[in-house]
Formats: sequence, C-alpha cells, structure tokens
Amino acid sequence: MAKNSDELLTLKLRYKPPKEDVSKLITSVVRDKVNSIESASKNFNFSAAVAGFAMLLRESQFKGNNDFSSIEELAVNSLGKDLYGYRDEFVSLVKRAKKLSEGLSLLEDKD
Repeated sequence: MAKNSDELLTLKLRYKPPKEDVSKLITSVVRDKVNSIESASKNFNFSAAVAGFAMLLRESQFKGNNDFSSIEELAVNSLGKDLYGYRDEFVSLVKRAKKLSEGLSLLEDKD
C-alpha cells in the first residue's frame, strides 16, 4: 500500500466480446476499507452464516467467536427472499445442531 493512500490494488481486466475486434478494459480500485457486517447485504450475511456454520461443524481453527447462537441470529436476521424455503430450512438445521451440541455438553459434564 502506498503511503498516504487507502488503495490496496488496482484490478485491470481486458476482454473482447464475441464477434468484436476491439477489446474492452475494466479497471477497479480496491481500497482498504472495513465494513461492518450490519452494512452488508442480506445475501452476504446469509452466506456468512452458512460458512460460519460449516466452520463450527468442522471445528475449524478459523471459526473465531462464532457459536450456534450467533450463527442462528445472523441467519434469521438475513433471511431475505426465501422463495423455496431453503433459508428457513437452514435455520432449522442450525437450531437442531445447537440442541444436539447442548445435549452433548450435558453428557460430557456428567463424565
């Protein structure tokens, strides 16, 4: 990153549409900008919930502070348009996994 600049990189993409002779250039600057999860779209947040859930199930070292409750909350708050009920079904899976996890915790405490 250059001094006194928030620019991380400049992406330049050149392509040539079919049946055309002249290529076109698209240029986009990527800036060092931190956005809150609240400012992201419902689709992005729901995708983050799905990824977080997968990391929890795999006990990934990258799961951060995520737990079943935070994943459930993020998914519920970002349901958006759910034409086929897939997102609602995902929330149901998270709730079931949360209950199973709580049950396993109780069994471990008895040992």
